[in-house]
Amino acid sequence: MQDENTCLSDWDAIEKSAADAISESAESFADATVANVRDLIAACRKFYLVPDGVAKGYWSTINLWWEGCAVEVFDDHYEWYRFEQNRGIPI
Repeated sequence: MQDENTCLSDWDAIEKSAADAISESAESFADATVANVRDLIAACRKFYLVPDGVAKGYWSTINLWWEGCAVEVFDDHYEWYRFEQNRGIPI
């Protein structure tokens, strides 16, 4: 996944980019999705490196990704994806 939001330098930038993706979307986001995005970012701040990027998903979801993995945030669940190096397919 690549877009103009890649290589963000800190968690505040990730949080702002996610908020911008939500507010600029032509489709509305469920309140639960927005809350889940905020909760995930708050939890990840404590334990993980800053993601490589964040963007709106195909649905009214938010994707955060790091090299080799991604998480898509929905209103009622998260989907985690791990990618094999050089293959680009989920395992």
